[in-house]
Amino acid sequence: MEAFKEGSVHFLRLDRGEDLAGRLTAYCEAAGIRSASVSGIGAVEGVELGYYDLGARQYLKRRLEGIWELVALSGNVTRVDGRPFLHAHAVLGDAQLGLRGGHFFGGTIAVTGEIHLVETGLPLTRAMNEEVALKLVVKDDRG
Repeated sequence: MEAFKEGSVHFLRLDRGEDLAGRLTAYCEAAGIRSASVSGIGAVEGVELGYYDLGARQYLKRRLEGIWELVALSGNVTRVDGRPFLHAHAVLGDAQLGLRGGHFFGGTIAVTGEIHLVETGLPLTRAMNEEVALKLVVKDDRG
């Protein structure tokens, strides 16, 4: 991984074989990033995507084998239990230019990953919302 920073803007180049979510959250931890917006492109493999079924109150997950173009990764980093937490969605393209998309649970960089982070400076964390059975973003009043 290579990292470049100017002000609140961070740019990460992830390399083949690196775990996208793991490297991104490790970088945020080391850089002291409390919250940020995330976007990215590249190519990934061994991807796990999901769809949240509100009625069942759980994610329906699907693993996609092979190499996929990371057409778009969009989301944010906040804190859960004091540690960086990535909440992102991904659009993936296959060799026939078909698309798949959903909640991004993880994947390994197949070629490269170009990730853009913009720190918000907001003290954001997540707290359980019983109505939807998910940890939703809230402001951490402790700063």
